[in-house]
Amino acid sequence: MFDQSRRGVKGHPQHQLIGHLDRDARTTPHAAATPWTGMPAARPTATRNTVDRDARSVPHGNTRLRELKVRSDRPAWGTNYLWFVSDLRLEGVHHISCITGDAPGNVEFYVGLLGMRLVKKTVNQDDPTVYHLFYGDEKGSPGFDLTFFEYPGARPGRAGAGMIHRVLWRLPSAESLAFWKERLEAAGTETSLEGKSLRFTDPEGLDHEFEIYSGDESALVSRHKEIPPEFAIQGFQGVRVFSGNQDLTEEALDEVLGFEKLGEGLWQRAGEERSGTCQLDLPPTERGIPGAGTVHHIAWASPIDQHERWQERVTSSGLRATPVIDRFYFKAVYFREPGGVLFELATIGPGFTTDEEAGHLGERLSLPPDFESVREHAEATLTPLPDVTQWRPDAG
Repeated sequence: MFDQSRRGVKGHPQHQLIGHLDRDARTTPHAAATPWTGMPAARPTATRNTVDRDARSVPHGNTRLRELKVRSDRPAWGTNYLWFVSDLRLEGVHHISCITGDAPGNVEFYVGLLGMRLVKKTVNQDDPTVYHLFYGDEKGSPGFDLTFFEYPGARPGRAGAGMIHRVLWRLPSAESLAFWKERLEAAGTETSLEGKSLRFTDPEGLDHEFEIYSGDESALVSRHKEIPPEFAIQGFQGVRVFSGNQDLTEEALDEVLGFEKLGEGLWQRAGEERSGTCQLDLPPTERGIPGAGTVHHIAWASPIDQHERWQERVTSSGLRATPVIDRFYFKAVYFREPGGVLFELATIGPGFTTDEEAGHLGERLSLPPDFESVREHAEATLTPLPDVTQWRPDAG
């Protein structure tokens, strides 16, 4: 198991208390840097301050994962970690959460230009003075949800050790790559086409890559009046990561989360319906800076009936995981993998149609029941956003 007394990647920003990051840059979706008097209690009592306090203490160093000792009350699991490989599942990527300093511009880029659907306009549940925007396919399916926390005017960030530095997306064909190259460049976005992939960054510097996908997993597609369905983005392929300790990251991916190694630094977690990849890259020498245009965390998709057992699984490995936290649209467990990246396990469901009709997702400010008491304050302080219905196929 991981030795909690050993820490690595000392000093890099993803290993600091999130409250410290808020004081430093006001760029992370956690404890509010400004006083807040109307926030209801989180469900359960754990909040994202707890998320960071529990998840940041991740083991590092040169120790190897030792064979897991199974608790006496769970004899059916077997005698080591191999018990879970054919039992607990992860269905690839659930969502990827990022930081923006400009929510209106963010909506213009991801909905207006890239053709994603704004499937949920809500607030950061640990700081309801700021947005939490979810972009996805028509149904808001796990496997496509790209999310952003807005901190207006947040300083630009820079990916470094312990941070995700690129988001990978699926496209169906070479013709779709050509379509996107022309569309992005016509809008003033520089691109780089290399073989079967197209790279570009959003206006705040977040790095994206489109890849041709030839597998048989279902396409997750949104509808947009300017984008032919046959060229539309089809969901996540995975991420590229600057691991602060690649050896231990690989052990965690393999022995704790059940990923399969496909090549040098390339890992994949496949479930019954979807898969997702995690490519580990050597980090740059420059220190990472959390801020606008950076990824905050990645969530892997867990079946809802296995979530408690996943929490126990991560905890039993020696990594510090939070309790299961109810986010209303899904339930979450957070922990830092040994290379410093904040991981989440998020349930597949209940989903975004819990409080909105499928035909009108993202058109109004949605607040979970525990947060309805802050609606008046939130609506008065949140940044006005463009009307997303202008890009729908039936828009005039």
